[in-house]
Amino acid sequence: PASENLNITFNNPSNELTSYQIINSLGQLVKSEEINAVSGINKQQISLKNLESGMYFVTITVGDKTAYQKINIQ
Repeated sequence: PASENLNITFNNPSNELTSYQIINSLGQLVKSEEINAVSGINKQQISLKNLESGMYFVTITVGDKTAYQKINIQ
């Protein structure tokens, strides 16, 4: 479970546009941001301070590829 920050690690093979979205359990977009990523392995810390406790879905998009992860915020 996450509380204040979410740490993500992702590979950006060719310096492509990268973004993330956080969606609540009602399907509402609650946070999104483009990430200034470089080619190779990237680490990003996302603040969760303004989000209420509950289940969320995080999507990370690098170019035309998207990964999904469910997170629980306490």
